[in-house]
Amino acid sequence: MTGGTTPEFPTDMQKMIEQSVEQVRTAVTRYLDFLKGVVPGDVAGGSELSNKVLNHAERNLASAFEFTGKLAKVRDFQALASLQMEFVQAMTEQAKELSEAMTKAMTDSLKTPTKGGPSS
Repeated sequence: MTGGTTPEFPTDMQKMIEQSVEQVRTAVTRYLDFLKGVVPGDVAGGSELSNKVLNHAERNLASAFEFTGKLAKVRDFQALASLQMEFVQAMTEQAKELSEAMTKAMTDSLKTPTKGGPSS
């Protein structure tokens, strides 16, 4: 391992990665179909938070497909580490955005009086 060369993945490992990518695509497609089946239409067209949650689910799925596509093309461990870091950063940013949206929705709901509650 001297001389600054980066070891490459063996061909059989590359084939395993490609098969795993296909399995992930199948699982993600099934997950999306599941989400579409369990989320009622009035929620999808409802609150801003519901829309953001669905938007983030779609973005996460798109990110997973993009990640798996890039993963299939990885040829060495350095590229794999870089790809993993990039993916984790993207997921962290999306989680932060969703957390902020949820916090805002909760704060807004505390400001809005409910029907039948005590009036001020």
